[in-house]
Amino acid sequence: AALLTGARDFAGRLPATFTGGQTPAQLTMSCYKAFDRAHVAPLFPFGYGLSLRAQFSYGGLRVTRDGTRLVVSFDVANDGSGAGRDVPQIYLDLPAGVGDAPKRLIGWRSVQLAPGQQAHLSVGIDAHLLGQWNPGGLEWVVPAGDYAVSLGGHSANLVRQATIHLPELRVPAALGDGAEAAE
Repeated sequence: AALLTGARDFAGRLPATFTGGQTPAQLTMSCYKAFDRAHVAPLFPFGYGLSLRAQFSYGGLRVTRDGTRLVVSFDVANDGSGAGRDVPQIYLDLPAGVGDAPKRLIGWRSVQLAPGQQAHLSVGIDAHLLGQWNPGGLEWVVPAGDYAVSLGGHSANLVRQATIHLPELRVPAALGDGAEAAE
């Protein structure tokens, strides 16, 4: 009832990407990566959400390396007239020649902000989200190159970008990745 009366702001996010159609039967869902590969703008992108009164903006995107992790820090502000929850999303573009989708979701953070409030957030990104699994070496391999990190409210609205150059990283499997079976 609080959502319907406007006493509480809606802050849901879509867990999939939806294409358009003339009828509800033609409405289909897919992974955001398929849309990126085809260079097609979806009707409702992955992570899309609506807010009646809260309006969020992003700034101060900074990406640093801490060993085999990336630390992505940024500011998010509520420029709207009401309180609301935002879920800023972080995507990674792999270096040229690495065979994967154009961007990969690597992190997000949920934050509740009052009107006019701003927060500085940091998200740690493990190297296994940056690379590919090497079953022969039982390790994650992150190829050397320039990685673009993007920030936004959903997969089709990435408003801030930063680039970081990484050397090749080899990250041994952690417990739970199958390493204990090889020992």
